[in-house]
Amino acid sequence: MTEEFLNAEAAEGSDLALLKELNESADKTDLSAFNVVKLSQELLQHPALVCVDQGYQAFIDQHDLAREYLKTRLQLTTSKFTKKYLRLLLEGDAEKSIPGQAVNA
Repeated sequence: MTEEFLNAEAAEGSDLALLKELNESADKTDLSAFNVVKLSQELLQHPALVCVDQGYQAFIDQHDLAREYLKTRLQLTTSKFTKKYLRLLLEGDAEKSIPGQAVNA
């Protein structure tokens, strides 16, 4: 486990509550840009979700703004952990970022 993973803040309520909100928002076409970015930020701040379920991937796939936000963050970040996590989220292979599994940076 990396220090970034261990020090990630808990989502409001719980990571499972955030996962539920992402899943519910995946099918909403009328979701405001603010809410899409807010949920994308939450996803980025809570890498433990990848250990629970990949349901958040539908949210990323459904909302172009979420993908654009994550791509922009990928370009701007200098953290190796964050870069790896963002690449995996954007590729749809986030399960590979679970601690203990081999992933090439």
